[in-house]
Amino acid sequence: MDHFRFIFADIGATGAFGTPENDTLQKIPLSYQSAPLNDEMEAFDFYLIDGRYRVACACASMLHAMSRGGDMQKVMFGVHDYPGREGYHQLESLGDIVKESERLRVFQVKPSTTEYDIYQNWKKNTWVQK
Repeated sequence: MDHFRFIFADIGATGAFGTPENDTLQKIPLSYQSAPLNDEMEAFDFYLIDGRYRVACACASMLHAMSRGGDMQKVMFGVHDYPGREGYHQLESLGDIVKESERLRVFQVKPSTTEYDIYQNWKKNTWVQK
């Protein structure tokens, strides 16, 4: 791997499983969703979404790839713990599942999906932690 690094988002103090102790801090979801993408000028080939705010993070990742000139026929988005989480299934309106395992679903953005569609979904899920 010639390009790999960890990015830490400031979400304040956390408790068990990384749950923010003060979930009323406005910086929490916005920092969490954008910090890994802010300094990246090129789209990734693969975005792995895990942890908090998964639907919003998936949407932010899709917007990042689109705005950075990613080849949307090749860029993929993996969402961990997808089965059994009904709230995540709204992502199927934006992307097609192209690969799956027991706990992971991998998407590609549908050709008909617009940045506006993704933005509207992101707005609806910005504060949803799961």
